[in-house]
Amino acid sequence: MQQAMQHVKDVRAAALIQFHPGIAEARADLYGNALEVSPSKTAG
Repeated sequence: MQQAMQHVKDVRAAALIQFHPGIAEARADLYGNALEVSPSKTAG
């Protein structure tokens, strides 16, 4: 999973067209927050 996630990050970083400045930081923040949430906190 980590290898696949790194591949996606590498492909996005190498893209010829970058649509949103600061998107890498926003993704890092979002993914970081998602990883901090345990399954017990998200279960209804």
